[in-house]
Amino acid sequence: MSLPPMPDIDNNALDVRAIVVTYHPDEPLLARLLTALSRQVSAGVIVNNGEPLSLDASFIKRCGFTVLQMDSNVGIASALNQGITWAIDAGASYVAFFDQDSLPVDGMITTLRTTLLALQARGLSPGAVGPCYEDRRTGKLAEVMAADTQQCLKMMAPPTEGYAEVDMLITSGCLIPVSVLGHVGNMKEDLFIDHVDMEWCFRARHYGYKIYIVGDTRLEHCIGDRFLHFMTRRVIMHSPVRHYYMIRNGIALQRFPHMTSRWRRNISLTIAKQFIFYSLFFPQRKSRIPLMLKGIVDGFRGHLGPLSQNTRKDRR
Repeated sequence: MSLPPMPDIDNNALDVRAIVVTYHPDEPLLARLLTALSRQVSAGVIVNNGEPLSLDASFIKRCGFTVLQMDSNVGIASALNQGITWAIDAGASYVAFFDQDSLPVDGMITTLRTTLLALQARGLSPGAVGPCYEDRRTGKLAEVMAADTQQCLKMMAPPTEGYAEVDMLITSGCLIPVSVLGHVGNMKEDLFIDHVDMEWCFRARHYGYKIYIVGDTRLEHCIGDRFLHFMTRRVIMHSPVRHYYMIRNGIALQRFPHMTSRWRRNISLTIAKQFIFYSLFFPQRKSRIPLMLKGIVDGFRGHLGPLSQNTRKDRR
């Protein structure tokens, strides 16, 4: 679709706060992100899940950011919710989420909120808008999930301009009105990590909102820990612990009423393929396979939260 005509917008009335979640970040990359955001948002917060940052406190302040130091790793969902609370208390009308290693192009936030307001002017109900995601290592644009909205098998190529309705957006780069969060709710904390963005987007769609990807802007993003070269393909690699969460939460998602039947089938097939492939071809199989099996059991039992908490439960 082409971008709709813009209504008159009072930029002074638009208040965006950035929320950056960190966990043992590469601090030069984090500094690059904060510098970029300092030119695009009025203020922001770093929710730090790991050891205290060694990044210069005066630099962080000059970029307009505050640091919320967590006592332990509370997970991505809880950290995002901490940031949302901070942003609302600071008077935000919109929040924009960022991973610690992402980098928005110049003007990304303006393009996203301009598109969001234009969509609202057309009588649509955007729950979230996000940029196209460019993998920093390959330079390629990531495909987006659109099986429901675009009637494709699972994924589609992102638009090169304008916008398109999609099933979900990844968290980083996502711009959400505070009013939508008030209706849909915050992130589901017991998922801890993985599929947090998917669950929220499907919940927002269940409430009647639409999710849009914007082809006129980009976010540089690092997808996965590293790649495994398998035949002619590059397969994204994650740690064994991440595979536990991916499988566990994928199973747990299927119990939620806002997940569609098409995606229940897609998730089931994906989990089966992942388990077989990771068991046969990925390294660290001695730890990976037991953790994936535990993820299956915990997913069916509804044992969510952090992995260490589930382990303690199992030992009692």
